[in-house]
Amino acid sequence: MHADHKRPVLAIVGALAFLALAGLAPGGALAQEDRPVEATGFGGQVFVRMDVPEERASAVLGEIAALEAQSELSERDYIRLGELNASIGRFQDAIAAFGRGLEAYPDSYRLRRHRGHRLINVRELDRAITDLTQALELMPDTPDPEIRLAGDSYGTYQHWIWYHVGLFHYLNADYDRAADAYQNAVDTAPTEGLVIGSTDWLWNAAMRAGDAERAAAALTRVPETLPDAANQAYARRVQLYQGRVEPEEILDIDKPEWTGGDITIAYGVANWYAFNGDAEMAERIYRRIVETPFWSAWAFVAADRDLSR
Repeated sequence: MHADHKRPVLAIVGALAFLALAGLAPGGALAQEDRPVEATGFGGQVFVRMDVPEERASAVLGEIAALEAQSELSERDYIRLGELNASIGRFQDAIAAFGRGLEAYPDSYRLRRHRGHRLINVRELDRAITDLTQALELMPDTPDPEIRLAGDSYGTYQHWIWYHVGLFHYLNADYDRAADAYQNAVDTAPTEGLVIGSTDWLWNAAMRAGDAERAAAALTRVPETLPDAANQAYARRVQLYQGRVEPEEILDIDKPEWTGGDITIAYGVANWYAFNGDAEMAERIYRRIVETPFWSAWAFVAADRDLSR
């Protein structure tokens, strides 16, 4: 029992007040200028909390309130509390929840993995690598399945810790170390979809490191025929790197509004153009990516970093 993380039980009135403070009173979503600041981009741009449909936000905030009302939270409860906040764009609240969890469970590599992830979302890279490095030191050798909010298993903590270590090094232009970390992510990926996603970043890191041979070798891990359940955006990117599709087959550059899936594909396409000598097209796509509202997506984070250099 961890007496230091017991919390007072919230009354029904308290839970309703919690929802009201979250901006969900009648009248719809908050205006852009009234939303809390969640992050500052690498180039100084301020990012505010993303708009979320009111019905979905209300349901998630209700679950958050129920968790907060418990007198004692388990490690898993703190992880859920943080990820629920992140799922509705409340990244700073998510980071704070993981921090409270670490006060109660100071040796948790799981909480460090999740906080490190969200710290990268908000561009706090130094804090992120501290968490992720400690998570590497604390994690066991035996694979530990990671459970998503929906209750299903999605990869392992070993895989995701290495994945985000790789992303940290990639964003800091330490591409050899990024490739090494992504190789570990590939090696610990329990599903074909996760192999594909990690292989994609491994290829990009190796290409930026000037190691075309390593990049080409990485692509041999991905089969020509991909399962339907594979990570489709990354799968299309990998097919481009393999020379099996053309960029215009997987991305409409002139589409008026890009979705989150579009920008994921777009970042790989932009890098492909850069590696093939068309820096102008690459920059055009990077700039299109950062014009979208999906500032926490890895494609946006990476393009934001590229354009800030």
